[in-house]
Amino acid sequence: MPRRPASVTAQLRALRSLARSMGVQTRYTDGLGTRVSVAPETLVRICAAMGATVTGPHDAAQALRGYRATANTDTLPPVIVAWDGVLPSIPVAIHGAGHAQLQRSDGEIVLVDVSNGTLRIAAPIPLGYHELVLESPGKREVATVIAAPTASWHPFGSRCSWGLGAQLSALRSRRSRAVGDLRDLRSMCDWIGDRGGDLITVLPLLPTFNDAPAEPSPYSPVSRLFWSELILDLGDAHRPAVVSGTLDVTAAAAEVAKALAGQSTPDVSLLDEELIHYARFRGAQARLGRNWRVWPRDARNGKPRREDVDESVERFHLVAQTMARQQLGELRAALDRKRFRLGLDLAVGVHPDGYDPWSRQSLFADGISVGAPPDTGFPSGQNWGFSPVLPASSRRD
Repeated sequence: MPRRPASVTAQLRALRSLARSMGVQTRYTDGLGTRVSVAPETLVRICAAMGATVTGPHDAAQALRGYRATANTDTLPPVIVAWDGVLPSIPVAIHGAGHAQLQRSDGEIVLVDVSNGTLRIAAPIPLGYHELVLESPGKREVATVIAAPTASWHPFGSRCSWGLGAQLSALRSRRSRAVGDLRDLRSMCDWIGDRGGDLITVLPLLPTFNDAPAEPSPYSPVSRLFWSELILDLGDAHRPAVVSGTLDVTAAAAEVAKALAGQSTPDVSLLDEELIHYARFRGAQARLGRNWRVWPRDARNGKPRREDVDESVERFHLVAQTMARQQLGELRAALDRKRFRLGLDLAVGVHPDGYDPWSRQSLFADGISVGAPPDTGFPSGQNWGFSPVLPASSRRD
């Protein structure tokens, strides 16, 4: 095998160094046990998507110098994880006196020790989301602290428990419509509880594209910020349906649309900016098409005109989301009283035509698709069809 010229070898070495500096693996072992070196073309595209000024191996060394010069300009990382409430010691490089404090999610302020180039909190902090502020001469930095448990909650004194894993749409009974809903879920929780169980886990309860052509996978949702309208308990408008064969999300969506038709826009106190933006997006898709990348410029950039939005579809999603929030809150309260656990799976990505990539375009690496390397189940590997989230952008978001 002919040897590469020294210049080419140096360029590839610089490219791999750039990738590793940015947290990109340059080699991995797939599920078949094969050791794989990532192709230079792939490394270039990934590093460029993550912000490096690189177009090929020939300018990787310059891109590496530029990345190192701009990296770590902030003392605090945007996000810090405190496992079991224990905040790790954080090295800080500040000039002069520094002051730090933690504002806990309950509003309490905790002073943080800043000495000998390290930031420390001696006592564990409550689980939840908190804000860490570091002030030094001429500079103020803020980090989100996530205090998370290393083990799932279980009843005190209980040595073991059991439950069920299911897909909500398939939890049907004689009372059900085209797919299972939150009333079916509550009935299943009661059934498990009556037999000594205390847990149910379900596939993601996220919205999907249900109109033709339907794309019903809960792992390729329209958004990870909102709930599927198909889960709603329609109350007095509920009508049982006879279903044979596969579940039909298009029929289920028609049931919900019919039940909610004519309802007025929810009170403004129940709405927030994110929900209003989401409903407008869904209304714009009804009028402009599912692929937002081919919309007119203003709509594509997050500002659809009123004439670009189907008002009835917009209102439907406002109503559906407020109902979903209320019903899930009531379900959670009822299960809490029984010390019953509900586990919700979370999709790792979002459909490329979805709300999240549209509303947060700088957060996603467009033109790159998430997947999985070959294994015994999928010898050719997998392409999941959605863009990855950019780590640095995600931490800042």
